[in-house]
Amino acid sequence: MDLEKEMPQILKKMPLIIKLLVGGLPIIAGIVYSYYSTSGVIKNKKEFYEKEFSTVVIESTISAGRATKFHLENKLDIYFGLSVDNTIAIGDSIQKTSHTYIYNVYRRNGKGQYEFFDKYDFSKVY
Repeated sequence: MDLEKEMPQILKKMPLIIKLLVGGLPIIAGIVYSYYSTSGVIKNKKEFYEKEFSTVVIESTISAGRATKFHLENKLDIYFGLSVDNTIAIGDSIQKTSHTYIYNVYRRNGKGQYEFFDKYDFSKVY
């Protein structure tokens, strides 16, 4: 059986609807993936703006190869570009008032007490 010769014949015999489904599945999957990944970021941004909180950074991951994603204890996320130095770190305390993107970061000193480290704006790209 010579697949190179038989494959075009198989494709010619396939109904049009099957060809469209097979060809369209990757496009549909891409659209669905884009929608869900974007909607999660938008939801995170909205919740971050609306809530008042004091929480701790519990872990970080590389997100989409372009940013470091810091996971907070309250289930929200903060993003920083990979090239940015002196950003927040695991164990830092984050404090924010409601209806603003501005938040303060506190880091433990040598005595184990939190000290003011820096102020950031969630809506800006760092």
